[in-house]
Amino acid sequence: MAQSSRIKINPATLEVEIEGSQAFVEKYFGIIQSMLSRTPAKAKDKAAPRKRGPGKATAASKPAQKKGQKKVSMTDKVIALVQQSPGGISVDKIIKKTKVAKQQAWNILSTAKKEGRISSVSRGVYAPA
Repeated sequence: MAQSSRIKINPATLEVEIEGSQAFVEKYFGIIQSMLSRTPAKAKDKAAPRKRGPGKATAASKPAQKKGQKKVSMTDKVIALVQQSPGGISVDKIIKKTKVAKQQAWNILSTAKKEGRISSVSRGVYAPA
């Protein structure tokens, strides 16, 4: 009968409990000890982003917002794009230019239309109000 193995880690106290065969304990003890001895994520240098799978980086890889610089919301970006297009702009072009999700684009446009900030020229095409 095979012996069961387990590893328990309490992140608050950094207590580690490893149960299993001698080989299992020896294999994972060093790995876990090196993981826990690293500095916490809050204190890490943001110049070196961590990767999370193919093509996905953490928030540390995004450019930092400068002090005093106002963050522009996705709603403001979408409405500004519509207002810069006097002849109207399609939802597909809005999605490509702003890289917003399709459903989020529709929600933003619907709300802006109800508020009177933009108008609908035809189905799926919006222009400044």
